[in-house]
Amino acid sequence: GPEPLILDGSLRDNILYGLRRVAPYTVNPAGWSIDPGRAGAADEAELELKLIEVLRIVGLADAVFRFGLACKLDRGSGSELVAGISAIRARVRAGLAERGIGAAIEPYDPARYTRNATIGENIVFGVPLDSGLVGASLANHELTRRILTDLGLTETLLGIGRRIAATMLEIFADLPPGHVLFEQYSFIAAEDFQEYGDLLGRVEAGTANEADHTRLIGLALLYVEPRHRLGLLDRAVEARILAVRAAFHERAPADPAHAIAFYDPRGYCAAAPVRDNVLFGAVAQDAVVADEAIRDTLAEFGLDAEIYRRGLEQSAGYAGRLLFPAMKTQIALARCLIKQPQLLILNNAFGAFGQNEARQILSRIRAAMAGRTVIVAGRDLASDHGYDLHIAFEGARLAAVQGDVGATPAEDRAGSGQPGSGA
Repeated sequence: GPEPLILDGSLRDNILYGLRRVAPYTVNPAGWSIDPGRAGAADEAELELKLIEVLRIVGLADAVFRFGLACKLDRGSGSELVAGISAIRARVRAGLAERGIGAAIEPYDPARYTRNATIGENIVFGVPLDSGLVGASLANHELTRRILTDLGLTETLLGIGRRIAATMLEIFADLPPGHVLFEQYSFIAAEDFQEYGDLLGRVEAGTANEADHTRLIGLALLYVEPRHRLGLLDRAVEARILAVRAAFHERAPADPAHAIAFYDPRGYCAAAPVRDNVLFGAVAQDAVVADEAIRDTLAEFGLDAEIYRRGLEQSAGYAGRLLFPAMKTQIALARCLIKQPQLLILNNAFGAFGQNEARQILSRIRAAMAGRTVIVAGRDLASDHGYDLHIAFEGARLAAVQGDVGATPAEDRAGSGQPGSGA
């Protein structure tokens, strides 16, 4: 129906809900188990394959795969993905090159400045386990500021931050708040323009304080030359930032609570999501194609099922509040299809989708239900879409019946290659 029921659990819990059975002598719902046989599967391994196929049918496979890529794996998890990360990274890069977009990912290299990452990310060169090392907050970090001063980079970053602020104020001053250019290019929120204008005034007057300096350095740490294109970085400055990186790694606190999971070209970074580990570089362009290369590579290594499995652990939230309306519908459709029903009734089930997407999903469902019965109820169903029977109502009155009322769907469509269905 149009209002799917979503449980407060994982996507897997919601889709496999209809396959639950109570273990013998158990009345507690915690004793429920999943019966693969109810999905026509011989065991859990075959059920996993059927589950992935159902995700593809309802159009949910890509989203679940993205959820899986966003998961983090422990290095001691025994995952083959962790053990084979070096070979996987190399194959992904080869796959991007084969697509003609080898430059889409700029690989991380401890000895090179990553031009598609921020200045701050180049200094840290890892995943911070301390929020004080993220973004502009790095400018408040005592060790960072001390290293910048020791290596003579404080004044350089102050100059970069001052030029960024002045340029942003000049370019965006006349644009309304919320303009698309703010999100893509501006370092400064529209509501903060007045504050930065005052700050620059204090700099010009020579009355800027330490807080002003910290804000300007924070702006500089967010700068990405290929993205913002203000011409503020050259190779000499990049080399000096690399020196700061080396000193930072040498002097970073040893306490794990304040440490950084540094990037290692040969190892897996447990603090980073799977996607970041596989790409191991800054995305320069075409992130969608990069994800396609990841999916193809993991399938080639036989590891895509693990990503889907982890993605299915994504929480739906109470009544599905963590999901888009279309995803709720897709989960409800998957819940029906995984049970391999002989009769499937779709009652105004596609209102959350655009017309083209709804047509594609319905087409895949009909193909999957070949030899069985599908009844589709809706307002925009044409009589020429290959249904065995088409019934139209005007209010409560039967208006028209088209097709052979006595036809057997499986027999009628066996020769034409179209699935039997009714509308």
